[in-house]
Amino acid sequence: MGTVPREVLKWLHSLDLAYSIKNPRRDFSNGFLIAEIFSKFFPQEIKMHSFDTGLSISAKISNWGLLEAFFRKKNLNIFKRDWDPVLYSAPDAAISLLKKVYEYLTNKQVEEPPVKPKVHPKAGFANTSIPKDPDTKSVQSKTHQIFAEEVTEDDEIPAGEPKSTLRKIPHGNTKQLDKNNLRQLQGIEIREVEVKPIDRNFAQIRATKSMSMQKSMNEPSFVASAKGIETVVKHPYSTNYELTSSLSKPINEIMSDLVMEALNYTQRNVSEIAPDITAPELGKYFFAHLEDTSPDVTAAFFEYMAKKIPIIADISLKNPHEFWMLFSLAFPAIERLVVSSDQFLHLMETLCLVGEKMASLDPSGTESLFYKYVLGKSADLMLKNPGKRDVLCHLLYSYIVSDPTARTRAIQKLSEQLPGYHELVKCLAIFIKYDKEYNEDLHDVFIYYGLLGLEHSSAYVRTAAIAIFSQIANLNHIPILSIVPQLKALSQDRWWEVRGQVIQCAGTLLSILDPNTEETTMLETLHGLKEVVYTAFTPTDSKNVLRIGLIYIAPALHKYPELGDRYVECLLAVRDDIRRSLLEMPDDSQTQTLMEEGMLVLGASTQRYKIKSCLILWKSSVVALALANNVRQNLLENLEEAHVDILFACMQGQIEDKEAWIEVFEKLKDHLCVALCEPELCVKAQWILKKFFTSPETFETTLISSKDILLKALCYVFTKKEESSMVVSEELLKSLYTESGVKMIQDFVKMIVKNFQEKYPDVYANSPMAKILS
Repeated sequence: MGTVPREVLKWLHSLDLAYSIKNPRRDFSNGFLIAEIFSKFFPQEIKMHSFDTGLSISAKISNWGLLEAFFRKKNLNIFKRDWDPVLYSAPDAAISLLKKVYEYLTNKQVEEPPVKPKVHPKAGFANTSIPKDPDTKSVQSKTHQIFAEEVTEDDEIPAGEPKSTLRKIPHGNTKQLDKNNLRQLQGIEIREVEVKPIDRNFAQIRATKSMSMQKSMNEPSFVASAKGIETVVKHPYSTNYELTSSLSKPINEIMSDLVMEALNYTQRNVSEIAPDITAPELGKYFFAHLEDTSPDVTAAFFEYMAKKIPIIADISLKNPHEFWMLFSLAFPAIERLVVSSDQFLHLMETLCLVGEKMASLDPSGTESLFYKYVLGKSADLMLKNPGKRDVLCHLLYSYIVSDPTARTRAIQKLSEQLPGYHELVKCLAIFIKYDKEYNEDLHDVFIYYGLLGLEHSSAYVRTAAIAIFSQIANLNHIPILSIVPQLKALSQDRWWEVRGQVIQCAGTLLSILDPNTEETTMLETLHGLKEVVYTAFTPTDSKNVLRIGLIYIAPALHKYPELGDRYVECLLAVRDDIRRSLLEMPDDSQTQTLMEEGMLVLGASTQRYKIKSCLILWKSSVVALALANNVRQNLLENLEEAHVDILFACMQGQIEDKEAWIEVFEKLKDHLCVALCEPELCVKAQWILKKFFTSPETFETTLISSKDILLKALCYVFTKKEESSMVVSEELLKSLYTESGVKMIQDFVKMIVKNFQEKYPDVYANSPMAKILS
């Protein structure tokens, strides 16, 4: 992959741009920095207030559309084929465009560096002491952007609740069942650590480890002993684990050896981290000073430890004292470390992997060891530090198999360690996310404690209780229908997250239930759920309640289009930056990422929610028609940016439901043509009109009905002579004429040009209309 030439980089630094350039492929994709560069040389023609700093596809299209108009006006040798790959972050596309921009603006040629001769791969490494292990590579991870927002006046702590210490928690994948998602369970922000260059990121390394471990479950295990290597046949999920006749090294000695390997790998001396410590005590010292150890040493240690997991699991099952020793070393660090630290992430992830390996070998033995030596300490730590509750629940489930009986037993054991059911309810709201299928015996326990939690005086407990029902509804909605009266009562709760959870639960149930039922009881239930939505989901509510509602009501719009009007009211009322994230259009590779869960506020007892992209959830025609009705009902003469953004988002997919979309066009055609005249809206308005004019389902109707208003709009555009509007309008007609390949569309363009010449001859003479058909 190429790099920015030195002279271009120095030139960019001299321009004092608003944002530093760290990753050209990403930083230039939305066109904002390119616009800023040209604004330094053409300040009267490039107005930065017209450009969006966002990274959504709509922001990118808008920015590059304005730049394209500027490039054409100046007859620059920069074409769509140059900037379109930049928009989609193609490799080296940004660097190629930067070279062109540099050469144009400086009248200098970029000097290409000479090609370096190839070096033999072994040259210069003859005397190295670093282990040549292709699987042990440095940990490199991108820093997550902090998504959670601090508690505002709207979201103040409810009366009687303790104020938890606020932490920075990045949003990310929180799929609780997958061990690879532990990073998001605890909200970790990873700093970049570089031991030596690698081609894989940390997630890929972890995936490789998982595959290796899965393979090892079905193969004989090789255990180191004093006499050499011995084979042990393992029987996954057996209650009798076959033990080797000879013992491996003790846990403490293994840990000391791993510290030495990590130090060798990072080319450090023992004296740098543990002065005056003998080799046998190195493991104890490492865990006791984990937070003070260099990040590269820590990362290397846990990478090596991950390779030893089969041996560690084997030793722990053979000798309970060694299992106790493992957690005697680790648990003080778990208590001491900050949940957002790299060390905490590495430690908890590795301990969970050890548990999963042990449980695969001897489920009952692993459970017994965990309950005896770890569960009590874990329960105490949950009470002392609620911020670690998520990850400690994950740790517990890692040491039991995913069997309903085992999970029921684990919940019972945990309840014995907690001071009251209110603390158990908070844990159950975490555990329920691990379940993929409904089990009556197991989930009766969840329902029982959930019903108790609904009546609790603590808003956090009520929130957790409703979260339990929201998740169970996805597994089996029937048992949850009985709590609709409680949901109605809680829809006016004073605490914002209780209302948010009520909306989530109601939206989940509505997306499942059949609206065409004739059963009296079910009709009453549906009426009650819609009443919950209308009560809890209002445009004047907290931004967080609105965000939750806009995500979780979206799927219900397929079956209940009557909710569309309230939905659009709330979508227009929400803050601009939140709306942009909700309207972000994912490509196939982003869909999973955009549906990941995150926290809306910082706190130990708040729940996690899907936070992006309604587009893959809602029915577009319902939202578009509700938007058109909203514009009509409010007697708006012009569309605002929010209206255009929503309609633009609705039209990203295929146009279906022909009648609904034609109705949308008939109600908004005047507004869309007027938007062609507005510089801030013209690019998206042009795209929307083109979609209506060229879609097979709509073009016959939309072309005929738009003739008069389109002529008036074009006259205004070419009379006013606003550059971006002129370029966009000309491009609309040209693309319709040259790209559609449909005779009716081409004839429509000819008719527009001819009628424009006849009706506005003076304007026509000074416009580019004559060139459109050439």
